[in-house]
This record gives sequence, C-alpha cells and structure tokens, in this order.
Amino acid sequence: MSFTDYADALHRLREDVERGAQERKADRDASTRRKREVDSLRDGIAREQDALVEACSQLRLQVPQEAVEPPEGDTEQLVHDGREAVREAGRLRLEAMRAAKLPSFLPRAHHVIREIVVYGIAMLGSLLFQLLALSQAGKDSESVWWIIALPPVAAAMVAWAVMNVVNRPRLAPRDGRGRPLQRQVTRNPRLGGAMALVTIAFMVYIVYFG
Repeated sequence: MSFTDYADALHRLREDVERGAQERKADRDASTRRKREVDSLRDGIAREQDALVEACSQLRLQVPQEAVEPPEGDTEQLVHDGREAVREAGRLRLEAMRAAKLPSFLPRAHHVIREIVVYGIAMLGSLLFQLLALSQAGKDSESVWWIIALPPVAAAMVAWAVMNVVNRPRLAPRDGRGRPLQRQVTRNPRLGGAMALVTIAFMVYIVYFG
C-alpha cells in the first residue's frame, strides 16, 4: 500500500468517524426533543385532568374513570395526536362549562321568551280546567266567579315559582377569587299577572257573552 492509499484510507476513516458522531448527536438531539415533547404532553394531560376534576366538582358530576390502552406507533405522530386530543378535550370542557352557566330551559332564548312559554303553559292548563269546571257547574252556578278568577291566579303563582327553576343556571357565577356568587334569577310577575287577567277576561266573555 502506497502512502497515498494510506492517506486516503485514513481520510475516509476520519470521515466515517465524524459522520457516525454527527449521526449519534442527531439521534441524541432527536431523543431529547421527543422526551421534551412527551413531557410537555404529559403536563398538558395532567392540567386538563385537574381542570376536568374541578369542573365535575362544580357541576356535581362523577369524574369519568376509563382504562386507556397504551398507544403504539410513531412517537411524533402519537405526540401530535395526543396534543390534538388534549385541545379537543379542553374545548369540550369549556363548552360544557359555558352551557352550565345558562338556564336549563331554553338556554339560548331571552328570559322573556322563557317566561311567556311558562306562563302560557300555565294559563292554558288553567283555561282547560276552567272550561271543564264550568261545564260541570254551569254558568248559573254560585261558584262561577271562583271558576273565573281563582285558577288563573293560582296558575300565575305556580308559574312564578317554576320560573325560579327554569331561569336558574346549573353553575353559579363566581367572583375573581373563584368563590360562588348568589344566583340572580330573573322573574317578571307582572307578565304572569297580565296573562292571568287576559285569561279571566276571556272566561268572563265566555260566561256572560258567549
């Protein structure tokens, strides 16, 4: 072997050693990056689990306990899928919390619409009862004024009490320190009174002019 061949072989050996060192460094860097990504994903999962436990506590729900099979596949793809799953879980949790801050009945509707529906159902039931009672007692009965006036007033009072339930959100609002505030329930007794008067007037018309 000539000196030139020896120098070339030595140069190639040096290149192979340097290339191997670079590859090992790249592998170490990739392994370190994957470890950081996995640790970051674990931290995100832990934070989301803590938030889920707090949300379940506020909503008085049982914390879901499900066994999860260890995933298999490419680490980078698994980390990517895990981040997407954590983001989706957070989005769904926030949506559930926002929905819990709305009234349980017709949550997207204005409170006046809910009151009209509740008072309307109550007055419809009152009217059906009045017509049935009037058909049994007759228009000349001494109790006709009780039939005309009492059921709408009672229905308005019942509907007013029901409004305390249908207008109340499941989750109480909280102050800046996270302490629950007293729930303010919007109720309009004047609307119920007006609808009761309309029902009474309608029954008066039926009894005396119908």
